[in-house]
Amino acid sequence: MAEDLKQHIGTLIQNITDFKNSESKTLQSHVQSPVEEIPKLANLIKAHATKLGLVYKPPIQETTINACRTETDIFCKNVVLLSSVINQLRAEVEKYSLVFVNELSYDFNSIVEAAVILLGELNKLIDLENDDGAQRLVGVGLVWESTDTILNTVKGGNSGVLRNKLKSSNKVIVDALEELQDWLENPIEGGDDNYDMDELLGVEKVPTELNDEKSINSDNEMAPEDVVQCATKWERKISLLKLLVGLLNKSIPDSKYNIKFSKSLDAIDNNIKNLSEYVDDVIASLVYDSDVNSAEAAGASLDKEVKGLVDIVKRINDEKKIKWVDSWAMKYKEN
Repeated sequence: MAEDLKQHIGTLIQNITDFKNSESKTLQSHVQSPVEEIPKLANLIKAHATKLGLVYKPPIQETTINACRTETDIFCKNVVLLSSVINQLRAEVEKYSLVFVNELSYDFNSIVEAAVILLGELNKLIDLENDDGAQRLVGVGLVWESTDTILNTVKGGNSGVLRNKLKSSNKVIVDALEELQDWLENPIEGGDDNYDMDELLGVEKVPTELNDEKSINSDNEMAPEDVVQCATKWERKISLLKLLVGLLNKSIPDSKYNIKFSKSLDAIDNNIKNLSEYVDDVIASLVYDSDVNSAEAAGASLDKEVKGLVDIVKRINDEKKIKWVDSWAMKYKEN
């Protein structure tokens, strides 16, 4: 019976791994509210993972093998059911937003990976006479962690996922802005990319007249005045962008699951991604290439994304709540 159980677990591991990669319509639920089903199934998976950690305590007697098999089947059944709900969301992505469904799909894959690890560890316990509990506890802990993650994603909803992405994008913009500001303090043409290898390797340098002379001769040329002026202008504008993205976090309405709202969230997500890329392009053109034309071309694309972003935010919000957007847009245009 023990060998049969081991083979059965091996089959289950293969099955749920296949389900992880399956988006087949044959494995798709048709529940009225898939978002509400996810927490129910996630909590069941978490509860049965805990039970698995208890029933698989070595030595596993012949009399408990049936209980082990039953709990294992129930655990895997709930993972499969969750897979079918995720596939329903994928099929109805326009209603829930791509940004939300992608996050839930990622969370589900983490649950499957945790389940596979847990089942694999349990399989090793079948022939043992005793264990310290570590093998069971690690796998159970991974399942708990992954189910908690998907529960938090559902709790935040599609708006919550977008807010988190806005925070990440704002950090990218902040880092880029700091790079530009640092360069403006010492605007060397091509950026200050000359590294002293002795200093990086921790080699102490003995000062000599020759070293001093080399240091003087290796000074880089300052960037042209038009490049510095352009960079100064974009430093002001990117500072305003940092403010915009930070404030947007508070201007995303509560989650709704309809096509119009979800399309707007996906559009904002796309705008923000493009916005971050164009910020990098502007800075690279100025700091490393000293190319004002390229910077202004990237800046024109950036301005277009900003306008689209502002329009969407105004469209999905109550006019009274976003008067600040018009003030911000006017300030941005002035620069």
